Amino acid sequence: MDLEYSRTSWSLGSCMNKEIGDTNILIGLSNTRRFLEACKEAGYTRIAIRVSTKDIPYSVDFCFGPQGSVFAWPNCNKGFWPAIWNIAQSFGCKSCGNGQQYQINDLNVIDGYYFLKDGHWIKHDVNKT
Repeated sequence: MDLEYSRTSWSLGSCMNKEIGDTNILIGLSNTRRFLEACKEAGYTRIAIRVSTKDIPYSVDFCFGPQGSVFAWPNCNKGFWPAIWNIAQSFGCKSCGNGQQYQINDLNVIDGYYFLKDGHWIKHDVNKT
């Protein structure tokens, strides 16, 4: 899966680690691609990783803020639970969630707002809050 770029630069967020350097960034890019592909397969078309965007209103209204969270849209469930919970857990996150939100504090992915367009994920600039 190719990630297309809007007029933005990548916010490397939690992928930055001075001791590990470029290897950690490459792992973050790989994890982001795999994470977004899993979200696409579940039926999500918008994903906000550690940021808020008006395109996913719950990310703006979330009482704890966007830090350490992933927000997904539209509502997609796997059984009785939001699919984003299962996706995050399959990447090793063992935390909790609220609706289409899940805590991903330790997940090595690239922060940002992503949306599907013509089957490809596009990263869009948003201001971190």
